[in-house]
Amino acid sequence: MAAAALVLAGCAPHPASGVWQALDPQAPVQRLVLAFNGRALFKTGTPPVEWHCFWSGRDAREASLACTAADRPRQVVNYRLVSRGDQADFYRGDEPLGRFRRIDADPELPQ
Repeated sequence: MAAAALVLAGCAPHPASGVWQALDPQAPVQRLVLAFNGRALFKTGTPPVEWHCFWSGRDAREASLACTAADRPRQVVNYRLVSRGDQADFYRGDEPLGRFRRIDADPELPQ
């Protein structure tokens, strides 16, 4: 019985996975999607630049994202999302980019 509980717990999604919406309408990133398959996507700037990322859980609350901008695919930039339940803080290195809340939306990215 205990072994079955451990197997089922191992299949649970990471707490950072999901769709996140910025609380501040002026934040440089308004929406962040961390899909269950380890990919992530967000946009910055005007005109918007799309960022494609691979993410992994660093621990139970934090996800690390290795991202490339669509217009600079060879330059990797590292981001972090630190979640606390349905809220999270998003960072580029140590620079905070905004506070987010999880919204009820499908976190799967188009193929």
